[in-house]
Amino acid sequence: MSSLKKQLENIQDAVDSMIDLDFDIRLPVKSRTEAGVLAWTLNNLAEVYRQFDRFSNKEIALLEMDDTLRGFASPYPDGLPPPVSCRYKKTTVLFCNIRSFEAQTKGLKPTEKLFLLNGFFERAALAARLLDGYVDKITGDKIMMHWGAFREEDPSANEARTDMINALLAALAARAALYDWNRERGGPPLRFSFGIGTGRACFPRFDLNGMFEVGLTGPAVQTVWQCEAHTKTEAVDILMTEPVWRAVSRFFVTEEAPPGTINGKPARLFILVNVRDKRSSKRLYTALSRMSGLDLDTALSAAGPRGPKTLDEVRAAFDAPPLVPTPPN
Repeated sequence: MSSLKKQLENIQDAVDSMIDLDFDIRLPVKSRTEAGVLAWTLNNLAEVYRQFDRFSNKEIALLEMDDTLRGFASPYPDGLPPPVSCRYKKTTVLFCNIRSFEAQTKGLKPTEKLFLLNGFFERAALAARLLDGYVDKITGDKIMMHWGAFREEDPSANEARTDMINALLAALAARAALYDWNRERGGPPLRFSFGIGTGRACFPRFDLNGMFEVGLTGPAVQTVWQCEAHTKTEAVDILMTEPVWRAVSRFFVTEEAPPGTINGKPARLFILVNVRDKRSSKRLYTALSRMSGLDLDTALSAAGPRGPKTLDEVRAAFDAPPLVPTPPN
């Protein structure tokens, strides 16, 4: 096989990989011929995409390439508002928040606050991804994850229940990882809260002069946002809505919270204490064991068989008064 033919085959393989959103390529550049220049260009393009890939979900790019986010057959005529497409599907949503972040970090430098936010987002996002979830957006000191929104059709009853189980396990995994992080940093701990719910949601696509923004929205998002807000008044760290509780309560230790208000109406809310069944406990253990740098024994004292058994134990372990966190060195 000639050298040129081999170079062209390598270039074709690299292009195919990039089409599949695999940017981990590095072509050898051995000459300044047209093939060498093309290989050098592809290497630089792959590096750009690798950097972009750190900030964007691959799933969004794949959906955009498949045109499934658009939801309409023809573009709007010139002069009309930018296209907004949305196909509602049953989705499970998880909100995580650093409680009273500004009060807890008063007096810290911006770089010190950023260190704490990055540590929080890193652990919460990893917990969701290890349990088949997707990170949607970060807003201030909150992060939102979801399950089920990328399916082409509404989930079956079993799929929807699995999504809800995964979301609750992700909340427990995040609780455990953040508890370990507080212990690792030493000093006063940060406090965290989680809200979990299910409902209709979609990905609208806003086209702004050639740039676009995609993000989960819909009734489920608003419901879970309000559910998470009730953790502050109920002095607990994880709350779920009634539909989630009805679907998966036999797998978890839960207690009913005082009635709350969701979308202006009375709503039953439930406190997640811990995991109950062996299969879910095993999945939680597997997720925690895959978190690098985690002290597994410390984490398992916050969630899992050795974790809290009652609401009183949850409050004792996670509801200390707000304190100023230890800044980084």
